[in-house]
Amino acid sequence: MQTISIIQAVFGLAMLSLGRRLYWLFVGGIGFAIGFSLASRFFGESAISTLLLVGLVVGVLAGVAAVLMNRLVLGIAGFLVGGYLVIRLLELVSLGIDAPSWLIFLIGGACGALLVAVLFDWALILLTSLLGAGLLVQLLNTSDRLSLVLIAVLVVIGCLIQGKKLLRK
Repeated sequence: MQTISIIQAVFGLAMLSLGRRLYWLFVGGIGFAIGFSLASRFFGESAISTLLLVGLVVGVLAGVAAVLMNRLVLGIAGFLVGGYLVIRLLELVSLGIDAPSWLIFLIGGACGALLVAVLFDWALILLTSLLGAGLLVQLLNTSDRLSLVLIAVLVVIGCLIQGKKLLRK
């Protein structure tokens, strides 16, 4: 699993610093994560090469779709990341909400998709910074509170790096 940690760290750094410019990688990474996760549910944890292959195929298809159908795919990606982030953040703050997790995911997803539609470039910067920060902090295995602080700091750094490049245009 050392190789996966290295890939996760590289992808996290790329999303944190170059996410807006590499939006196809952002969408491809989400596709990879979803493909990998679904494959692990169907094939179990034993066949890592199968999981990686399925994740890679879904990721490549998502990346190609992002290039061909830019705004639509990014809206879908915003929905998926928004839903994932709301679920993950609620887990980190240990907030006991009685709503079903699918409903929480839908609400977070709708917010993510709306954010992408209204503020496309800035939403992409924020979402890729959040994804990059989340991936990097996940590697550290820190407490939930420290994870939240680290994610917040990394998101600010990612937004500053990417936003500076956008404002220069």
